[in-house]
Amino acid sequence: MHIKKLLPSLPSSVQERVRLLAAPAVWGFALLAGAAFGSSGPALAAGPLAALQRADDALLVHGIHVRMALVNNFAANPVGGERQGAGVAGGVVFGADLNLARIVSRQGATLHVTFAQYWGRSLSSDFIGTANKVQNYNYPFKQFELAQFSLEQKLDHDRLDLLVGRINATAHFARTPYGCRFENALDCPLTLTDMTGGFTGFPYVNWGGRVRFQATPAIALKAGAFEINPTRVHNSGFDWSTEAATGVIVPAEIDFTAGRGTAHERRLAVGGWYNSAPYPDPFLNSNGRPRGFAGGRPLIYSGGRGGAFVEADGVVWRPQTRSARNLALFGVTAAPFDGHETYAFQGVVGASATGPFAARPHDQFNLMAAYIRFTGSEIAFLDDRLIKNGGHGGLSANQFIFEVNYAVRIRPGLFVTPVVQYIVNPDTSADPGASSIPANVLVVGARVVLGFR
Repeated sequence: MHIKKLLPSLPSSVQERVRLLAAPAVWGFALLAGAAFGSSGPALAAGPLAALQRADDALLVHGIHVRMALVNNFAANPVGGERQGAGVAGGVVFGADLNLARIVSRQGATLHVTFAQYWGRSLSSDFIGTANKVQNYNYPFKQFELAQFSLEQKLDHDRLDLLVGRINATAHFARTPYGCRFENALDCPLTLTDMTGGFTGFPYVNWGGRVRFQATPAIALKAGAFEINPTRVHNSGFDWSTEAATGVIVPAEIDFTAGRGTAHERRLAVGGWYNSAPYPDPFLNSNGRPRGFAGGRPLIYSGGRGGAFVEADGVVWRPQTRSARNLALFGVTAAPFDGHETYAFQGVVGASATGPFAARPHDQFNLMAAYIRFTGSEIAFLDDRLIKNGGHGGLSANQFIFEVNYAVRIRPGLFVTPVVQYIVNPDTSADPGASSIPANVLVVGARVVLGFR
C-alpha cells in the first residue's frame, strides 16, 4: 500500500517527508523480518554467498583468497538541503589475494587484484548541494574499474613491508580503522586529504609505492609516493600510461602502539604530506578576478603544497581478554599548510561498539561527530556564485556532521545498517546552480552489505 493513501488528511509536503522517512526503513525492516521468520530473501542471499565461501575455502589450499562486497546505500533527506529527495547508490568490489609463496615459492610475496563497479544517484549533489558524501558507496564515475593491481613483499620476519603497483594513497595514510563503519564518507577516506591534500583515492588508483618498517614492537615508520594523474577518473584504470601525470603525492607517518596484541591495544599516528602537482585557487580565475562572478578557469599555482594529520584509536573496554566484543574510541584531524585550499581543517571523533549486547556479539553500534572548516577563499567563491545565481551569500565556514548507526548481522556475510545523519551548515560546493543556502539536513537511510573477506 502506498504511504500517501495511509495519510490522506496530511498536507502533501508532510506526506512527502513521511514517505522519504519510511522508504529506507521499509527496506531495512523487510530484511530483518525475513531473517527472523526465514523468508526467501536472506535464504537466496545465503545460497550464492555460501557457494562462494566454499569456493574460496577450496582455493585457499592453492594460495588464492577471494573477497567480495556487494553494497547498497538507501538514503533520503526528509528535512533540509536544497530540496527533499531520496536515492540509492551502491557498488560491488571483488578481487583476490594470491599467496606467491604457495603458487611460485616466492616467500613473503602476495599479488593483490581488485575490481569495482558502482551505480546509483548521489543524494548529496542531487538534493543537498554538498560535496560531502552521505552515501559511502557513491562515486561520480560509474565505469568498471581496475581498483588495485599490486605486489606486496614482506621481509625480515615481516618487519619490512613493501607494496608497489596500481594503488591509492588514502588506503594507507591518515585514516582510522573505524571510518568505513559509517555511511558518511568523512573518514573513509579522510575528506580533507582527498579533496585538499590531493591524495589518490579508491577506486581511482595510479602508480604508487608504500614502505612500512616495524622499527620496534611499539614504533612503526611508513612512507609512500603516488602518481597524481587527473585523467585517471575518466578511464577504467587499464591505461597505465604516465603521460598525463602532473606530480607526486608523498605522505609519511610514524605510528606508536601501546599494548600491541593485547585486549586493549591503542595507537597514535602522526604524519604529513607533500604534493608536487599544480593546484587551483578556489577564489580567483586565471586573470586574478573573482571566479564566482567572472567565471573562467581557476588561477593555477605551480605546486609544492603540504599538510599534517594526527590520528588515534584504541579499545577502552572488553568484557574478557579474548572476547570479540569491545568498545573502541577514535579520532583524526588534518590541516593544510597554506590557505589556497577548499578546507582549512577537519576533525572527526567517534566510538564503535562491537557486540553491544551479549546476545548480539557480531552487531556494531557506531557514533561519529565531525567538524570541517572551509577556507575564506572557498566560502567567498561559493557566496559569489550564490549571488550571481540570484540569491544571497552568507554561507558559514563551519560545518558539523553527526551520525549514528546500528549494523545488524542477519547471518554471516549479511549486514543491514539503519543510519541517521545530521548536517549543520551544509555547503553548496556540489551545485553550481545553487541560488540559496541549504537548510540544516536530516538524512535517514539504510545500508545493506553482502560479502565475505
